[in-house]
Amino acid sequence: MKFKKGDKVEIVGNIPFDLLNAAKPIIGTIVSIDGFYILIRPKYKRYIAEFYANEIKHYIDIKKERKLKLKKINKYKY
Repeated sequence: MKFKKGDKVEIVGNIPFDLLNAAKPIIGTIVSIDGFYILIRPKYKRYIAEFYANEIKHYIDIKKERKLKLKKINKYKY
């Protein structure tokens, strides 16, 4: 899958030291893409970390998806 700016991702490999004891999954937002490097700002942090594409994966918020699905269902109810 291709990544683009603004995507929510989960950090899987090469976890920064201060996030080792953080709750899992470690979520971040893509700030910029520079060639092979993907710059990510971890949630609730001020710094930007650099990762390769194989160290991250797309994150899908299941609760948010369920809410959207329910809204669509309720929209068509009489």
